[in-house]
Amino acid sequence: MSLFFARTPAPLKPARELPVCSCGALLFRENTGCVTCGSAVGHVPDVSILTSFSILPDGRWKSDHPELRGRHFKPCSGRALVHQCNWMLDAKDNASQCLSCSLTRTIPDLTVPGAPDHWAAVEHTKRQVVIQLLRLDIPVKSKLTYPDGVCFDLLEPQAAGTLVMTGHEDGVITLNLSEANPAHRTATRELMGERYRTLAGHLRHELAHYYWDMLAVSPAWLEQWREVFGDERQDYGVALQRHHQNGPPGDWSLKYISPYASSHPWEDWAECFAHYLHMEEGLETSAQLGIDLRKLHLRAVPFDRSVLGGDISRRSAEKFLERIDRWVLLGLATNELNAALGHEPAYPFVLNIAVVRKLHFIQESLTALSEG
Repeated sequence: MSLFFARTPAPLKPARELPVCSCGALLFRENTGCVTCGSAVGHVPDVSILTSFSILPDGRWKSDHPELRGRHFKPCSGRALVHQCNWMLDAKDNASQCLSCSLTRTIPDLTVPGAPDHWAAVEHTKRQVVIQLLRLDIPVKSKLTYPDGVCFDLLEPQAAGTLVMTGHEDGVITLNLSEANPAHRTATRELMGERYRTLAGHLRHELAHYYWDMLAVSPAWLEQWREVFGDERQDYGVALQRHHQNGPPGDWSLKYISPYASSHPWEDWAECFAHYLHMEEGLETSAQLGIDLRKLHLRAVPFDRSVLGGDISRRSAEKFLERIDRWVLLGLATNELNAALGHEPAYPFVLNIAVVRKLHFIQESLTALSEG
């Protein structure tokens, strides 16, 4: 494969260092305890810190982390459940559940074989998705407390042939829990002719529909959105039926991030929204790991600033395109590593000009959400 890279990416802003226990051992996303010294471990969502804790005689938890000194905590009640939530609440908080757990309105029937493990997998993934949204200052609130919030119904099919449709309506996201079964997910991916299907992708995709509802109340935003994604007023049901019967247009790869994105403007938005969050999380993680993408022995064709149009400042365009450049390099690197280990590509996508424009619009939309 012949690759070249004409623009050297500028350094990223320093990422938060990898979390460590008070004993010095590294900690990882879903740890509830340190595997080296046995200390309890928890995540404090308001400052996005994963660290070790000591438990006081009165039951309160405290940490020696410099940013948490003087504060006391209690564990989320989900810590005692099968998914072992590791989020912490302020010791004086009247709530027993953390924000992530409070988003789940319906849990599956845990007597169904496999349901406990599937539920745990979804809750693990949901926590990571919510951590990212909070890091990006995107509002997240539970519909169980706020009418305009979001919640999840996690449903397991009860019998052979029973359908549970994953989707979003009025702040309620229904997820077919079978998607947490790797065998089912792989079979569905092959049946649908997809190259990428993950739990994180499902959650980010459905959350995109929720955030679209929030943003679309602005006539100015909606007008700009239609210029980028198309007119959502075309019949959604007819569009999906046509897509499932006839497949995507032959030139879909020149305009969309995935075949499904071509089915309707709402799905184009949701696919690109999820993709943007994939990209940001991948870049954040690689920076946290200390991967210097400028030193990779890889090259890629950069996108020219003109692809974003003339209404964007030079600095804003270059900053965004630098992240696109980094993401392309990271995708190439992870694909090569996967190939070396005998796996399919980790990132089976090719960014085209239309998609880059859409990703930039999503970045601007997320900025608008974060600013209220």
